[in-house]
Amino acid sequence: MLPVSDQKPLKPEERARLQHWHRNMMVFYAVAMTIIISAAFVLPRFPSSDWVPRTVLAVLLLLIAFGAYVQFRERCPRCQTRIGRQSRFMLPKQCRRCGVPFIDGAV
Repeated sequence: MLPVSDQKPLKPEERARLQHWHRNMMVFYAVAMTIIISAAFVLPRFPSSDWVPRTVLAVLLLLIAFGAYVQFRERCPRCQTRIGRQSRFMLPKQCRRCGVPFIDGAV
């Protein structure tokens, strides 16, 4: 890891891309939680239907797969390390590998 003083700051378009990824994470979380809570209310209303639990399970599996995609798709603009592995759900203050700050005033 380079010393922080040797790191060039992120360009505005790189910072904007990271903020867009973070915003997408927040939106996905809100939508996923709404769907999960809705499914919890729907399941008891159809106790004898076989297709309802299967549909809810399929939707939950899709949410997990898409959540993993959203979480792990973004990379550090400098070293290309996946950011999602460094922090769950939030944009970390800096890259663990190269040390470039992602947030103004970090480090």
